[in-house]
Amino acid sequence: MERIDKNSLAVGGTIAAVGGALTFAIYKYISRPFLEEDVPKEMDAFFVVDPKPRGRISEVKTTIERVPVPVPQKGQLLIKVHAAPVNPSDFGPFYAIESKSAQQVGLEGSGIVVGSGGGVVGYRGKKVAFVNRSAGSWAEYTVCDARSCFALPNNIDVADGCSYVVNPFTVYAFIEIAKKEKTPIINGAAASALGKMLVRVAARENVEVINIVRREEQVKVLMDIGARYVLNSSAGDFEHQLKLLINDLNCTIAFDPIAGEMTGLLVRCMPPNSTVYVYGGLEGRAVSGIDPIDLIYRGKKVLGFYMGSWIKTCGLRTLLRIINKVKHSLTGDVKTDYRDTNLKNVFEEVMKMNQGELAATGNKLRIRF
Repeated sequence: MERIDKNSLAVGGTIAAVGGALTFAIYKYISRPFLEEDVPKEMDAFFVVDPKPRGRISEVKTTIERVPVPVPQKGQLLIKVHAAPVNPSDFGPFYAIESKSAQQVGLEGSGIVVGSGGGVVGYRGKKVAFVNRSAGSWAEYTVCDARSCFALPNNIDVADGCSYVVNPFTVYAFIEIAKKEKTPIINGAAASALGKMLVRVAARENVEVINIVRREEQVKVLMDIGARYVLNSSAGDFEHQLKLLINDLNCTIAFDPIAGEMTGLLVRCMPPNSTVYVYGGLEGRAVSGIDPIDLIYRGKKVLGFYMGSWIKTCGLRTLLRIINKVKHSLTGDVKTDYRDTNLKNVFEEVMKMNQGELAATGNKLRIRF
């Protein structure tokens, strides 16, 4: 049996210790805080200063303030925002009447990393999409956790990556739910940016979809991108036709971004043991028209859906699968077409959207900086 040399063990231990120390020193160096020289001291940011109850958005008071550029803490990145989409999920601060201070707006966007609070590597100068629930994306600069940033592919323009997260991840979450339950689904507000995205992704994923639109011209828009079933909710026989399709396809799940009376109508049309997921409030009114008998004796359910909460429960394997699918379909199934505005005019555009002055078939509103 070969004798172990104690000196060799000592030398080996020393080498390992030196190697570990060197690795730590290198990591500490490359993960140190940084701030690009051209970052200004101040920036423009959008604030809600006087929110109102839902349905009174025209009375909301907003302002654009000149404020200090935020300072990233450890694990955070400072991003020069190139673009931010306008999502219905951004509108919470408009109705946050309990708030005592001005609120920033915007959940996601895209830009270039120009600073770090340390503790992260590989982001300097990178173009990223981000989700930010605290600092807001309707601003020239924002800070967010590095784990909430996603590197954009080289073939994607940085501004075109601003809708990388909310809509695409929501669409793939709907597909996961449909596949788990082995059922076709109802796509409310199907002519919206998210609705059209769901049409394309569902076709690729072999999930049948009943699409609901509000105007006859939107039917053709959906058919042109591959939709098989499209119903106009303004038609006199809409509810009857919806019930027929639901029964023919044995559909047990609906995704409703409208709320108000639409939720009650969907519950009424669905078979026993169905679920209506409400993920928006485009009608501007509370859910209504639900017969308690449907809930108590027919086992129907109405649930809220929030993508951020769902991701926390879907499991790592599912999340990684969705991230990979989104990354490889940014120029295809989940591609978003935009209509641009700026920080000064965005609230005027939001009011037009809320009042129905802009067609839902139009491109997604995007703030450019």
